[in-house]
Formats: sequence, structure tokens, C-alpha cells
Amino acid sequence: MLTVETFKKRLVKANSLDWLHVAIDANNVKQFYIVVNGGMGNTISTPIEHYPPEIKECVIEMLFSGELIAAKKLPY
Repeated sequence: MLTVETFKKRLVKANSLDWLHVAIDANNVKQFYIVVNGGMGNTISTPIEHYPPEIKECVIEMLFSGELIAAKKLPY
């Protein structure tokens, strides 16, 4: 199971096999996804609700504190 500590460690691993990213739905800014390396050039996106609630709380806190930055939606 993913803990907040493990989540934060994996979030900063850019070129590692066990990296993860946080994504925001383009049509619903309240919907977050955790994107992980699926192997063989694939990624797996899972709604954040499938993870423990403290992971979503951590993401929201990181957004408010500036540790995570939401990119602006491009108009195309």
C-alpha cells in the first residue's frame, strides 16, 4: 500500500522505474489521478480515490503550499 512518505519519495524520482506523477483531469479540476510506470513504455492512470484518503489530502496540501504546481490548461 502506498503511504504518504513513499508517495513523496516516488514523486521526485524523475528517471526511475518506480516514478509516479499526479495528474488533474482536463475537464474536472477536482479529479486527481496517480500516474505510474506500467512497464514496456506504458503508463497506468488511477483515480486518486483508489488510494488511501491521506494521499489525496497530501496532494491538496502540496498544491496549496506550492510544492506541486498545476499547469494551466492550454486553449487547444
